[in-house]
Amino acid sequence: MRHAHGWGLFYPQADKQLTTADVQILAEGILLRHGNHTWKVGNVVQNQDDTISFAFTSPGGDVIARFAMDIHTGRLRRLA
Repeated sequence: MRHAHGWGLFYPQADKQLTTADVQILAEGILLRHGNHTWKVGNVVQNQDDTISFAFTSPGGDVIARFAMDIHTGRLRRLA
C-alpha cells in the first residue's frame, strides 16, 4: 500500500517549528544532496517575518546565494 505522503514512515507536521540550528542542518543537507562539499552555509539569522535566512558561501567566504526558510512550513525561497 502506498501512502499519500511518500514513504509512510514520516508524518508531515503542520508546524515544523524550525530553529536556526534546524535550518543550518537542512541547508547543509541541500549541499550534500547535490554532492557539493566545497560551499558552506553561513549567515544563519532569525528574521522578524517568521523566516530564517542563510547564505551559501564559497570556501573564501564570498556569498554565492541567499535564501529564507519559513519556520512553520519549511518553504524555501531565494532572496539573491
